[in-house]
Amino acid sequence: MEITQERFAGKTVIHLDGSLDIGASEVLEKNLGSLIDSGEKTLIVDFAKLIYISSSGLRVFMTAANRLVAEKGSIALCGMNDQIKKVFEITGFTRIFSIFPTLADAVSA
Repeated sequence: MEITQERFAGKTVIHLDGSLDIGASEVLEKNLGSLIDSGEKTLIVDFAKLIYISSSGLRVFMTAANRLVAEKGSIALCGMNDQIKKVFEITGFTRIFSIFPTLADAVSA
């Protein structure tokens, strides 16, 4: 999996490309943790090119969300395909996370 990031409209956007399995989850968790440790309060994760997410990937987002809430921050998710959105619906994560159809929607929220 490829993880890239950029600053867009004053917010940090993380783009995911590929499959978020157990190995990639460890890398993403370190990446998000470093951003939060450095003081980032608003993160947007773009799922537009993500094709698969495992339970370990879901745990990464829950951990990041909990850390951000403790720091008075937030995380938004966007661009999910139908399969990944279904995983978030089944696990109840759609009630926990702010999920937007597109990156533009997430940035403007």
